[in-house]
Amino acid sequence: DLLAAPRLWILQEALKLLPPLRRAPLKSSAPAEGEPSAVSSPWQPLVEHFALCPESSQSKPGKQCWKLKFVLARGNQERKVVCTTHVTDRGNAAPEPAAEGWDEISVDDLSRSDWFKTVNAAGGGPPFLLEKLLPPLLDILTLSK
Repeated sequence: DLLAAPRLWILQEALKLLPPLRRAPLKSSAPAEGEPSAVSSPWQPLVEHFALCPESSQSKPGKQCWKLKFVLARGNQERKVVCTTHVTDRGNAAPEPAAEGWDEISVDDLSRSDWFKTVNAAGGGPPFLLEKLLPPLLDILTLSK
């Protein structure tokens, strides 16, 4: 599925999900000398649940909807994440330059803004990239019970 990605940045996003996911230690101060700058996150992706596919039902005129679906797990807890973007169809005569990033991200069927509100986190607008969104998401999941 991943090799069918319509844009290179989508493939690069999927690569950020390869285990083991690492995040900054949950401390208010910078790590002391000799302490690791990143630790393995207790939440890890289940690669068997990766899926990248077009969604024709959500496509817009001249654009195709693509979704990257994955699951983050810790023990028996799972969180389903869906990243959605709309890319210009290759058949169009003059493809427009598209911003790299996801138009929408949902966690357990809650939109990014709704999900982050429920855990009192800051927002921001699209386009979203996992490089910036994944670290706070892992922190929020780690801190939530």
